Amino acid sequence: MIELNLPAISGSDAVMKGVMERSIRLFFKTGINQVDEVKTLKNAGINPEDIQAISKGQSNQSVEVAFNILDCMKVVSTVGSKIDQGHKTYEITRLNVNKVMLKVHWLPVFFDPDVLKQVFSKIGKVIKVMEDYLIMKESKLQLE
Repeated sequence: MIELNLPAISGSDAVMKGVMERSIRLFFKTGINQVDEVKTLKNAGINPEDIQAISKGQSNQSVEVAFNILDCMKVVSTVGSKIDQGHKTYEITRLNVNKVMLKVHWLPVFFDPDVLKQVFSKIGKVIKVMEDYLIMKESKLQLE
């Protein structure tokens, strides 16, 4: 996953600033669903009736939520950038028009992620690059 700062839609009429200001994204590397998000927010002190909308994020790893009132953002800010729910720790970020998450698929495992960082640095500021591999403990594949 690559996160970039892209100022292309700043100032655009397409952005509902009031909604964006009271919205967050929850992220978990192996995936999150809307039920998990509501439980997590409830444990943080947000009531389900305070939620205006829940939307699937840019991947199965994130879910976005818009609150009915801006005061909910104060509750979320007291939690910090991470929140625990059961055995999972979710990352919390405020939504921002300048921050875009990109996923690059089908690269071979030997591909250097620093090269991606260099390529995308030409169009925006790269915030972070994460590698997401399935690690096998024991291979049961046998070839003849």
